[in-house]
Amino acid sequence: MPLYTLQMPTPKGCWTDLTRSYDVVATIISFAWVGYRRYIALVKAEGEETQEFLRDVEKSSSTKSISIYSKSLNSVVFEINAIRVLPVHIFASAEILMLTPIVIRRGIVSARVYSNSRALNFLLDSLKKVGYPFRIYKDTSDEAYSDGLTKRQKYILKKAIQYGYYSYPRRITLTQLAEKLNVSKSYLSETLQIIESKMIRKPDF
Repeated sequence: MPLYTLQMPTPKGCWTDLTRSYDVVATIISFAWVGYRRYIALVKAEGEETQEFLRDVEKSSSTKSISIYSKSLNSVVFEINAIRVLPVHIFASAEILMLTPIVIRRGIVSARVYSNSRALNFLLDSLKKVGYPFRIYKDTSDEAYSDGLTKRQKYILKKAIQYGYYSYPRRITLTQLAEKLNVSKSYLSETLQIIESKMIRKPDF
């Protein structure tokens, strides 16, 4: 399965939309769905207007809570507990692995996605149905296709996505996936951690 780069405007009403108003680049380092209506993200914001941006993020209607990890004049790292808004819920229901970091600059989200064609088409059709603009293109670099994964790791990742391990809500547990792949649960857990560490680009902060 190839990698794609997806670009689209930030959702209206989401805290990320504030990047339109401030000279700030917000990078989502990691995120996780924590409920039907919420997610948690670790974010690094950089720019000359970081403090003003953070102030408005705290007041955003999409923000439930914020925890500051580090802070300087032009940079802040924080964890945000936020409410999902359109089109974030679309990604939660699609069998798509969105890789971090996710970069938001001047109201535009840029993210790499790894998916089979059926799930990707579902996502794009859903965005079209709600009239949400986007651009997508395939990453044709050798690194994009491999990301250092072995043939066995690529197979396991493909099956994990196919069976819905990365869907929200998950359609299969780690134990069930291990049974389908005829491997031990501990082996599968360790392999998925290795795969994710290879594919998720570590930010420099």
